[in-house]
Amino acid sequence: MIAARAKRAEAFGVLQSTQLPGEFLLSVRGDFGAAEVQSIRDVLHALNPGARVFLDLSRAERMEESAIACMAELFEERNGAAIRIHGLSRHHARILAYLGAHLSEPAASQRADDS
Repeated sequence: MIAARAKRAEAFGVLQSTQLPGEFLLSVRGDFGAAEVQSIRDVLHALNPGARVFLDLSRAERMEESAIACMAELFEERNGAAIRIHGLSRHHARILAYLGAHLSEPAASQRADDS
């Protein structure tokens, strides 16, 4: 089931790979919009509760503000998965915080090009 969802996710620019048992890397390339958030949501719902997910946004070229808002909802319905984000700008991390999503290590996850 995860493999089928991974293929679907790849079509939207979200690449999935397994690091270790129970750990998953989701890497976004290109645009990051509502379709990509839905793809990530589908993958999260297919995982076992307690899985650890690393979401790499460092290669996302453009992030839609509405997709960042959808990410806040994703944190609420994460199906017991622990989500860690890499490559999020300070601005987008603030938006997530304002919307109630709590990032465990926001300073370590920020983009280098963010001011």
